Amino acid sequence: MEKNDFTAHVLMVGGRRCGKTSILAAMKDNFEEIFKQTGMTMYMGDFDTLDALIQKSNEMKDYFIGINNRMFVPDSNPTEEEKTYSFRINLVGKNSDIIVKFVDYPGEWMTAKNHRETLLKHMKLSRAIIVAIDTPHMMEEEGRFNEYRNFCRRTGEMLKMALSDKGISWQKKLILFVPLKCERYLEERKMEEVCAKTKESYKELIYFLQNAKMKYEVAITPIFTMGGAMFSHFERDNLTKEIIVNREFHTPEKAIYYFPDVTIKEPTPKY
Repeated sequence: MEKNDFTAHVLMVGGRRCGKTSILAAMKDNFEEIFKQTGMTMYMGDFDTLDALIQKSNEMKDYFIGINNRMFVPDSNPTEEEKTYSFRINLVGKNSDIIVKFVDYPGEWMTAKNHRETLLKHMKLSRAIIVAIDTPHMMEEEGRFNEYRNFCRRTGEMLKMALSDKGISWQKKLILFVPLKCERYLEERKMEEVCAKTKESYKELIYFLQNAKMKYEVAITPIFTMGGAMFSHFERDNLTKEIIVNREFHTPEKAIYYFPDVTIKEPTPKY
């Protein structure tokens, strides 16, 4: 019998080193855990996806080696070029698969003139768009580094440009705002504040989407890609006590994370 697969394109939107690729590495393991009783299975769609996500998964696990040191700096390997990750989802007894293709790109492309049209094209074609948010940069220091890290306004305006294009074929889209690295705020019972900050940071885009509810499904869905690690602080100068800021990107040079429970020896992704 000939297979009749369905393909859905998903675009990962977000600033540099905010954790977009880590979502996919954590998602595969979490999917198997959640859906193992349903007869649904997920597997890598090609060898490039297999190689890249195993490397990212191993990188995340390596943070837990020597865990007694407690402190670490994540995101040592930012995305350097556009990548497409392919997954296949199969329901037992069905001859066809759902193919999900995730497009990930370097966060620097959001401000690069020679890549803007490429990003707009992906925004138009994608059935689902995941807006990845570096939560500590949004929450800490009164949001001083939020726009420089997450490109909230730029992301919103580019999406509005793409989705307002009358030339694209109409199809309902899923738009997910995904706060990442927010384990600390769950522990501190500040997830409602995270939600409120997300709505404030992307308020113009959310207003745009709410005015066309028949076209978009919209949700704020935090993801814990590490689970056992929490944000601690931005690195400060020993003398001045000021946060050390990268002059090119206007964001903290280092975000320091720690393990509140040293008995956890591997990532425990959720949601």
